[in-house]
Amino acid sequence: MIDKLDVTENEPDVGLVDMWKVIWAFRRLILSMAVVAVLISTYIALSAKIVYRAEVSIVQADSTGVSELSSLSGAVGSLIGFKGRSNSSINRILAILKSKAFINSFVEKEGITRILFQSRWNDDLGKWKAVEVSFLRKGRDAIIKFFNESYISKVSSAPTEWQVYKAFNELLSVSQNLDSGVTKIYISWKDPLIAAIWANSIVNRLNAHMKHQDVIDAERSIEYLRAQIASSEIMEMQNILFQLIEEQTKVITLAETREEYMLKIIDPAIAPDNAISPNRKVMIVLGLFLGLFLGTVVAFILSFVDGYRQNTSNR
Repeated sequence: MIDKLDVTENEPDVGLVDMWKVIWAFRRLILSMAVVAVLISTYIALSAKIVYRAEVSIVQADSTGVSELSSLSGAVGSLIGFKGRSNSSINRILAILKSKAFINSFVEKEGITRILFQSRWNDDLGKWKAVEVSFLRKGRDAIIKFFNESYISKVSSAPTEWQVYKAFNELLSVSQNLDSGVTKIYISWKDPLIAAIWANSIVNRLNAHMKHQDVIDAERSIEYLRAQIASSEIMEMQNILFQLIEEQTKVITLAETREEYMLKIIDPAIAPDNAISPNRKVMIVLGLFLGLFLGTVVAFILSFVDGYRQNTSNR
């Protein structure tokens, strides 16, 4: 027991002075690793893709008359099975904005697909680049073609609908201020002007989409209500149904005359001057600290190995 206590007491304590001695002894190694880390982080920062973010601020357009239609249709809806037109909340509109169907439609109509997948597009030929087919792929296609004559092998690099949706959805983001009712739509892209154009266009497309959908729903509702009038002999019910037709007609008129149908732009997007990424200063500073840290760790490891070798040789 006494021997163990003696050994413990004789073990050297590593203090701040000893740590500083190790750092000073390996100062060139530490500084060299710090310089290398700074050079690497600088290269990464300079070669990183510059991204700009354009934002457009919107609010829900005035829905005067819609609440009246909702209450009127609700009063008789349970009697004739008519749901009418519900008041589209901002959450429902934003859900449509983020949907695969709307995004793919927007990308196609705006001609964005070729921009998102520029590396796959051949400008000279005006078509998607051909996929390099391996020997095994050719053999597989030949076997499938033998058993299925209608089989067509995909030799084009044209992106799928899922790839298009995923690529654009990564550029799109939304934030809401529940107190003010203002919603901001952000588009991030390497070209600030294109980002601003897309941000404004997507709001216009969303308004057009909601307008088109409401017109279709209203026309179907009018057709349904007219059928109900023809089958009903109660005068009061017919009067209510005529009022519902009138309200649905107002919906169509409102959709055809109002440009900002569901969403009103209060602050349109403009091309931003400053990029949101990369933050080159932060990346270089982090590289410096990382290099110093790694250099210090390596210095202590080497010092421990040297000390261990000396103790082994002395024994």
